[in-house]
Amino acid sequence: MPSPSPSPAMPAPAPSSPATLTRDQDYDRLKEVKNFDDSKIGVKGLLDSGLTSIPRFFRHPPEARPSPRQTTRPDPKTLVPVVDLSAPRSDARRPNPPRRRLRRVSSRSPTMGVPAAVIRRTVAAVKAFNEQPTEEKMVHYRREIDRGITFSTNVDLFHSKAASWRDTIQMRAAPNPPIPDDVPEAVRSELFEWDKEVCRVGSDVLGLLSEGLGVRPERLKEMGCSGSRTLAVHYYPYCPDPDLTYGLTSHTDPGVVTVVLQNGVGGLQVKYGEEWVDVEPVPDALVINIGDILQDFIFLWDAKWDANILSEEKKD
Repeated sequence: MPSPSPSPAMPAPAPSSPATLTRDQDYDRLKEVKNFDDSKIGVKGLLDSGLTSIPRFFRHPPEARPSPRQTTRPDPKTLVPVVDLSAPRSDARRPNPPRRRLRRVSSRSPTMGVPAAVIRRTVAAVKAFNEQPTEEKMVHYRREIDRGITFSTNVDLFHSKAASWRDTIQMRAAPNPPIPDDVPEAVRSELFEWDKEVCRVGSDVLGLLSEGLGVRPERLKEMGCSGSRTLAVHYYPYCPDPDLTYGLTSHTDPGVVTVVLQNGVGGLQVKYGEEWVDVEPVPDALVINIGDILQDFIFLWDAKWDANILSEEKKD
């Protein structure tokens, strides 16, 4: 759920934009997208209206559509290991991994101390909000982030070549969170409670990553890596044409660290070589993913580390 930082609403592209027209020059994608967005019903509203086939602007080109599932795949348990970080740790027992082995990774940890009741309440509240009657949700549909929270279909709806099948609540949790009254009542207490837990989990993870880099546990936090947080709460309803679209397209996370809570349904994948591998949900586990900012920092850190080794080798 919690994921990348928010993006302010941007103006729709001009009619000549590649995002406006598809290969059929008689089809005005921008007009259809704008009509949909103005309706404020979201993806779930389309489904509730009796839709049996997804609108054209959700359909990805054939070369970019989800590929059929492979019969042989690398073991996802090896790619995304389950690491129990909930047990007490001491400096005497805690390993100090070599810095050169730290790369972009995902791992799963059983809750890291997040109460199971908090997880259940959060998932239930998000489900309840999105499954309200369309008329009740419409009052919350907005793209402008000025109040610190948005609810819409795809942040990049007016700029992507094809939309994805999801609705999203996006909340700026830090440094300037929204006032409680601007957060939908159905998820208000749960989102603030979840953010409190994620803040603690993120702090613990940054401490462990700092140690993995061979520096003090507080180092990444001192560098400002914990100063900004955003919650991205994605809801993926049933899709009539799952082979024509995505819930969320291929991407890397732009932040430092992403803490992901799956709801048990699945659908998350990671790329291994040229293959996409399912990340099966683990009950009460959180997925921890290294984002672009931390990855770039690790790359620069490793370059420095490698240079130091080369210098020492030359002296010998």
